[in-house]
Amino acid sequence: MAVAERAKKSITSLPKLVPIFFYQEPVKFFAMAALLLIYTLFSGNRSFHGKSIYFMHTHWRTMPDSMTKRSLFFYSDAPEWGGQEALSARIANILAENSLWDISFFYFCPQFEKALSPAIHRITLHYKSSTPFPILRDRNPLKIRKAKKLLIRHEVSHLVVCPGNIERGLPAIYAAKSLGLTVTSYIPMGYTQKETHAKFGGMRDFLAKRIYPLVDQWITVSKVQEALLRPHLSPETPVHVIPNPLDSDLSLPPKQPKMPLHIATIGRLYFPQKGQDEIPPLASAIQEAMPGARFSIIGDGPHRHKLEALIKKNKIADAVEILPWMTHEKLEKLLSQKYDVLFIPSHFESGPIVLFEALQCGIPILIADAEYIKEYDLPPWMIYSRKKPGDALHKLENLSAKWNPLEFSETRTRLFKNRSEASFRHAVHEVFDDVWKNFEKTSTLPQNVPSPSRPCHL
Repeated sequence: MAVAERAKKSITSLPKLVPIFFYQEPVKFFAMAALLLIYTLFSGNRSFHGKSIYFMHTHWRTMPDSMTKRSLFFYSDAPEWGGQEALSARIANILAENSLWDISFFYFCPQFEKALSPAIHRITLHYKSSTPFPILRDRNPLKIRKAKKLLIRHEVSHLVVCPGNIERGLPAIYAAKSLGLTVTSYIPMGYTQKETHAKFGGMRDFLAKRIYPLVDQWITVSKVQEALLRPHLSPETPVHVIPNPLDSDLSLPPKQPKMPLHIATIGRLYFPQKGQDEIPPLASAIQEAMPGARFSIIGDGPHRHKLEALIKKNKIADAVEILPWMTHEKLEKLLSQKYDVLFIPSHFESGPIVLFEALQCGIPILIADAEYIKEYDLPPWMIYSRKKPGDALHKLENLSAKWNPLEFSETRTRLFKNRSEASFRHAVHEVFDDVWKNFEKTSTLPQNVPSPSRPCHL
């Protein structure tokens, strides 16, 4: 009787598979169906159902073979464009150049369309990560069902989620785990919400504890970020490091700042992380101490309107401009020819790419003394203290007098080590080779996979 019941269960599961691959690969379909029917009849595995055949199909297609490509799917549901999105596209492009890889990319942000190589299969998402509080809002079963349908339709076997933080990419993670797929997260920062002083940080971190175990492998940008991630992971969970690269081999001669300063700030307009709310009052104070000084704020984000309101409130519209994201070539030209210093007021970062871009263009930086900058060992005249009122203003006033081209060049040489394009490409290939090897080791039939319709129990 038990054998008959298992046979009936397996047979009734088969119609679910037709939309997935019956018409595309009928021989494989019947071969796997027969094998799995035999497995079900004689193994005593009562938990077998249709998603096991989907899993076997996707892994059949990606089994290690000299004639089979490595099929990898990247995923970003970020609604805005920033450094993490640019780097994710860059990594995908590097892998796509190698005939060993078959790369696809799920994305919402339209800038991916231009950033991705023609060799990459592009799949537009019709939903995006919700803000604020995606840790709650992106557990929406409707979003998870949409993600699951996409993963099934495109026969995903291994997913690389590219979130800005632990709260992003949740629909894909839940959907992938419901299908028994493996998930790698390329995440730039290991900070918790509480560590970043986010609203309701403690509660959000409590909810995030259930996310970490759903990710099979992690990729981050530095040993500092790895150390921040480690307390949330099991000891055996692999964590790989790909250091943020330089955007080009440019290395222009050091340029002494000219008074009055033209100060640039680059980044997503999001005060809790990037700290641009400091700029309007600072710009107002600079107008008194250094008439003619100007700020150019480059970027976009959720706090653009708040920033515009602060500029108006401080009556410094003539001294502060907000510019949209621009091409790398145009940015290099402005940094090298127009701006005197890059101002970085961030509270936390994974490793600001703009810091390296400014140094490449020969101009100094002035950066807030946050925890993450300790690994850079910058000279004191490039750092200001938030704990000392007026320190940023004082450092900017004296920037030209404190300018030290020799110290600048030595700092640049030290920081640029192992961040060349060649080093970055080598790291990408090395890390993703390891990711794939681990994927092959851990690919098994799914057991006790949680249901995506009830994400609150994951």
